[in-house]
Amino acid sequence: MKILHYLKSIFKNRKAGLWTGLLLILLYAFDLIFSSNGHLTEVGTWFSDGKKWLLTFFLLVISYYWEKDKMRSLGIKLPSWQGLALIPVVTITIILAQQFIGRPLIDLFGGETDRSALIFIQSLPIYQQVIIVLTAGITEEIIFRSYLIERFEELTKSTTVAVTVSIVFFVGVHIPAWGIATGILQMLIALIMALTYIWRRNIFVPIGAHLLLNSLGVFLSKTQ
Repeated sequence: MKILHYLKSIFKNRKAGLWTGLLLILLYAFDLIFSSNGHLTEVGTWFSDGKKWLLTFFLLVISYYWEKDKMRSLGIKLPSWQGLALIPVVTITIILAQQFIGRPLIDLFGGETDRSALIFIQSLPIYQQVIIVLTAGITEEIIFRSYLIERFEELTKSTTVAVTVSIVFFVGVHIPAWGIATGILQMLIALIMALTYIWRRNIFVPIGAHLLLNSLGVFLSKTQ
């Protein structure tokens, strides 16, 4: 009975739910970093996408039922027309930042972007490419943008710390598969997406920009 009482007290503790969510993200990040090469197979991508959706589901459940927060606390609310209009603007801003800031930095340090992961994705069946784009655009924004930013902002009382943590996690999980040089480009994506989220507090704006950016990269870029 004491154990049951203890468990009930934990599930009534909002901070316990918050730390559980952050721990799940940390475990997921470590798994992604140390097993990223295994994802570059057709079966591996299914498992990778499945884990992203599963983590996102758990974070939403923890937020709503354990932390007792409404979905609005994670920026999950209908965007305004102004927010929707921002999606292509944010996407273009990222592309320009990568071209005029990211590329020169990569050249300065003598780096070269690794396109092997993109080439692999483009070799997959079109339906799987669509699923990969949708999965990354939706789940990564909820995991690394809204949840991390909102929860670290609550813990540290600092938006700067929250944004920094968000960027570190986002870039960190992409480097193993995409390379250090590409990490510079990912850092620009993470920064602009984070600032967009902080500005609008609506996750659907960065989700839309992420989906558009990934669609351009996967379906329109020529790597084969």
